[in-house]
Amino acid sequence: MADLLNCLKPVVLCALLPGFAMAQTAAPANENKAVAEIRAVLDQFVQVNLKGGTEAATMEVTLVADEFLRIPGNGALLTKMDIIDGFKSGKIKVDELVLSDVKIQVFGDSALVTGIQTSKSAILGTSYEGKARWSRMFIKRDGRWQCVLFQSTKMAP
Repeated sequence: MADLLNCLKPVVLCALLPGFAMAQTAAPANENKAVAEIRAVLDQFVQVNLKGGTEAATMEVTLVADEFLRIPGNGALLTKMDIIDGFKSGKIKVDELVLSDVKIQVFGDSALVTGIQTSKSAILGTSYEGKARWSRMFIKRDGRWQCVLFQSTKMAP
């Protein structure tokens, strides 16, 4: 009986290997899709921020979750409506914004995104210019990625 089991081990292994291989490749494919989708959302963020004004209404509908919180470099706590109202009133103005060193870690229907931004902006009375390290938390709802948290910290020159 032991000889029969030893003979069957290679057969069983060969039968199981394709399934293991598929399981190993399925996760990265889904993760790569999520990374591409999040990169597209980040590109939209840049465009919306640079347009400002009423164009920022796009952010309200598609890019940020209702419970969105923004913590800028001065430590303030801004809600989704604070940001939207700031863009509409002109109290938030972004003249330059370039993202770099973007890293995306996907955890199912959530993702942690970090990077560096070089910007020139004014947010509700505080001017920002230079580089800041930032982090964003995204969740996937109803088939789209939305930002729920955005925090940035100014980097030393």
